Amino acid sequence: MTDGHDSTFFEAFLEDYELFVYPFHPIITPAEAKAAITEIQHSLEARAFVYALVAVTINLASGNSNSGSNISVQVDHWITEAIKVQASVLTKGDFTVRRIITVQWMHVCLMGLRQFDLAFYYLRQSVSMVQVLRGSEFGSMALSGEVEKARRQRLYWEVFVHERFFAISRHEQAILLPLTHPPEPDVSIPYSVDCGFRQIIRLFLHIDPEFLTVWNNNATDRGHVPATWIEAKHRMIEAEHTDTGLEVAGLSDWQLADLVITKHWIHMLLWQIAVSQCMLSSTAREQSMSLLFPVRVSSQLRGIITRLSKETFMIHGTAMQQKLFEITDTIANVINTVPASSHEETKERISGFAFLVDFMFSLPRPDKVQKEVLSNKVELLRSRFPGELD
Repeated sequence: MTDGHDSTFFEAFLEDYELFVYPFHPIITPAEAKAAITEIQHSLEARAFVYALVAVTINLASGNSNSGSNISVQVDHWITEAIKVQASVLTKGDFTVRRIITVQWMHVCLMGLRQFDLAFYYLRQSVSMVQVLRGSEFGSMALSGEVEKARRQRLYWEVFVHERFFAISRHEQAILLPLTHPPEPDVSIPYSVDCGFRQIIRLFLHIDPEFLTVWNNNATDRGHVPATWIEAKHRMIEAEHTDTGLEVAGLSDWQLADLVITKHWIHMLLWQIAVSQCMLSSTAREQSMSLLFPVRVSSQLRGIITRLSKETFMIHGTAMQQKLFEITDTIANVINTVPASSHEETKERISGFAFLVDFMFSLPRPDKVQKEVLSNKVELLRSRFPGELD
C-alpha cells in the first residue's frame, strides 16, 4: 500500500495515460509505467514518477468523463506528493530519463495550477538535467542502444518545446538550443505518436532565438523589425501542414487539435509583432501584413472546433486554453478597431468571436483573468454593436 492506495489504483490510470499523455510526452511507454508501479515500495524515484503520472494524467484527461469533478484539487494533491518523495540528487547517475520526465510533469501540472514561479523552477530543473544527460550521451549511447538514444533525443526535444512555450507566455529567456536533427526513427513507438511529435517540434522551431528576441523586445517597445522578416516567417509557418497532407495522415483528433491550434497561435504571435511595428493595413495583399488576418483565423478555427469536437481540445489542459485565449482576445481587438465593409461582414466577425468565447467559457478549469478579459470584450462589442451579441 502507498498513500492508502494499492497497485490496482495506480494501474487504473494507465489507459488514460496511453491515450491522453503518452502521444504528447512519448518518453516512458505504458508498459514501462506499469513496471514502475511495481517498484514504488522500494524506490523513491519510482514513487515520485508514479505520483506525477497520476497528476499529469488527471490534468490532461480532464475532458474525460471518468477524470472526476475537482480536477485542480486532485492534481495539486498528487503533484505535491510527487515533490515530497522525490529523492535527492547525489551523483551524476541520478539524472535518469524517468527522473527528468517526472520533473517535467511537475512543471506541466504546476502550469495547469497557475503556480508559475514553481513551474519555472521545475522547468529549469528539467532543462539542467537534459543538458547533463546530453553531455554524457556519447559515453552511454554505445551501451544503451539506438532505442534509448532516440528516447533521450525525444526527451530533449520535449523540454525544448515546453521551454519555448514558457519563454513566450512568461517573457523569459530560453536556454536550450535545438538539436541538429529531429529524433531518430524509433520503431518501438507507434508511428502516429512519432509523427505527431515531430510535427510539434517543427512548429516550435519557428520560435527561434531571433523570434524570442523580437518578442521580448516587442514587450518593452524596443527595436525595429524588418517587414521582410515578418513576411518570411509567415510563409515558413504557413508551409507547415497541420490539418491535411501525408505529414499528419493517421494522427488522432487530439494530435490534430494540438498541431492546428499551435500553428494558429504562432501565426498570431507573429501578427502581434507586426501590429506593434505599425506595419499592417486592411488592404495588404500579403496575409501577414493584413489587419484582417485574425478574422480569417476566426473562421478557420470555428470550422476546426466544430469538426473535431470540444472534448478533443479539453485534454490539452491550460496550454491549449492559453493559446485559444490569446487568439480570441486578438480577434476581439480587430473587430473593435478595424471597420467592416458591410453590416453582413460585421455580423460574421462577431458571430465567429462569440463562438470562440462560448467555447472558451465551456472548457474545464477556466482562468479567472482570461474569463474577465473576454467578458469585458464581449460587453464592449455589445455596446458598439447592439443586438449582434444577444
